[in-house]
Amino acid sequence: KKGILVLNEIACTLGENTPDTAIAILKTALEKGEQLNYKEGMGECLLTLGELSNHKSEYSAALSYLFRAVKLFEQLETEGYKSAEKKRGEALGGIGIAYDNRGNFPEALKYYISALKLAEKIKDNDQRGKNLLNRLTLVIKVF
Repeated sequence: KKGILVLNEIACTLGENTPDTAIAILKTALEKGEQLNYKEGMGECLLTLGELSNHKSEYSAALSYLFRAVKLFEQLETEGYKSAEKKRGEALGGIGIAYDNRGNFPEALKYYISALKLAEKIKDNDQRGKNLLNRLTLVIKVF
């Protein structure tokens, strides 16, 4: 099971320079996670696939992966996975980014706010939260 998380880390390292290779690795890891019903690994892979799809401007794919990640992390929260809320927040923020980049600002705003509220709830003040707040500010200016 841990090999799935290692593949996810490798894909994250490769992502910006060789996103297609990273996506291929992630799809393989996701398939293995599904075979083992390893929800944590599947969620991590889906989250990274969503982020890479956003990076490649493939917003429909990003939304598909990220909505699946949200569902998995919700399940993991009920099962006591300690960082599931933070990961769900990352996925919600990614959904906001996809909608934002598509020009659907009302939906982007909805998901940015959801992600920000979750970050506040769990006291997640890292760089992602700051970036999310910056994006939220930009969307608000559009209105």
